[in-house]
Amino acid sequence: MKRWLLDSSALLAFWLGEPDSVRVSEILANSESEILICSLSFAEAGRKSIELGATELETNKTLDLFKSIATEIVVVDEAIARLSLHLSQNSAVRLPFADSLIAACAHAKNATLLHRDKHFLGISAAMLQQEMLGTQ
Repeated sequence: MKRWLLDSSALLAFWLGEPDSVRVSEILANSESEILICSLSFAEAGRKSIELGATELETNKTLDLFKSIATEIVVVDEAIARLSLHLSQNSAVRLPFADSLIAACAHAKNATLLHRDKHFLGISAAMLQQEMLGTQ
């Protein structure tokens, strides 16, 4: 079983049917995939849905869809917060606060982070398993 933690950028690519959605769909269709979503990515995707003009009801339906594909919604706790500090301090580039927590969730759950954000690439492979969409 391979664990994947989907960043909000991967969720949105899937939901909006963008070109990167093909890779996300492949991962979701693979019976060997275990799908995790950080609670922050869940919230970010909901906020983006609203920004794109969705109603609260439509946004909740979208979030229900995301929840249905996830084995687990990973909640940020103290251990993950401390791990995010470690990842930030050891990253080659500045990590946005929320993304440092999302990366820490992936690390803590031994999951591969699926994303479209170049700043995650500043985290060494020894510290974070990751795949950047659009680079395959």
